[in-house]
Amino acid sequence: MPSGRAKGRKVKAGEGRALGLLRRTGFRKGVLGGSRGWTAAFVGVWGYRQLKRLAKREEEVVFRSELKPGERLVIANGRAAIDRQFPRSTKE
Repeated sequence: MPSGRAKGRKVKAGEGRALGLLRRTGFRKGVLGGSRGWTAAFVGVWGYRQLKRLAKREEEVVFRSELKPGERLVIANGRAAIDRQFPRSTKE
């Protein structure tokens, strides 16, 4: 049975769903309908989402290479690294 939602539209759960409803209602009743309170709600939700989008961290690839069999990649943080593959056993 078809719902009132547009095809292909994903419904987010939790906070995103509530904010989406508030944004749509604020736009319809506030911006289009003339209610100051709903306009303020729309502006608040829109501003929150814009700030959240602008503050989002983007991942950046800084190195990419294919390792051949027998090669290794060492990731260091500037401290001295111990070049040992396996811990030494005290038993012999």
